[in-house]
Amino acid sequence: MKRLGIFGGTFNPIHLGHLRVAVEILEFFALDRIEFIPSAQPPHKFQSNIVPASHRLCMTQLAIRSFPFFHCSDIEVQRQGLSYTIDTIREIRLLYPNDVQFYYLIGLDAFLAIHTWKSYEMLFNEIPFIVMSRPDKDEYVKNFDHLIAYIQKTISKDYSYVDQKKCIQHSQKQSIYYCQVTALDISASQIRALIENGQAIDYLMPESVVDYIHDKKLYQTRNMYDQ
Repeated sequence: MKRLGIFGGTFNPIHLGHLRVAVEILEFFALDRIEFIPSAQPPHKFQSNIVPASHRLCMTQLAIRSFPFFHCSDIEVQRQGLSYTIDTIREIRLLYPNDVQFYYLIGLDAFLAIHTWKSYEMLFNEIPFIVMSRPDKDEYVKNFDHLIAYIQKTISKDYSYVDQKKCIQHSQKQSIYYCQVTALDISASQIRALIENGQAIDYLMPESVVDYIHDKKLYQTRNMYDQ
């Protein structure tokens, strides 16, 4: 059975932090491929500093083109409108044969707000989650306790940690994995701020993405995409 990771995000813009965690998850979980899915319109994010989806799709394609086990999907961009994960997962399932095991990659902060997502309870019937945490051991342990409490309160009290399988399991729902990853000190908001201030963004993302941003004059003013 093939194992495919789904990595959804705004990718505004994509950077080396995204790529690094994807490489680590690919190796640790022995995935065959990771599918990057830029959102068309993220429901939970302020829109004025988000460049059009066509640009974010192009930047993601450029960023991953040298990684043979990464692929970029335009499924949400083509669908347009608000990008809801439950709709995307169900649509992706129709595109693949039954012998594919999917995993959804998500950062800890985003996971702890999953109760605000559309039909979030149904997601745990559809796909296992890989929740990514920063590598600091003390923070990892503290956040693990917080994560367990959140899952049992918000999703189902019947979830419990199974040490032998290193995951949080439920008899009738999909498993949740909690994984430490290398957190590079890079953020999309930091990159946007550097561009607005006319500062260099080299070595924060692949050179092809830097060139694309400069060529298209992206992120140069805060409100240029409100029009």
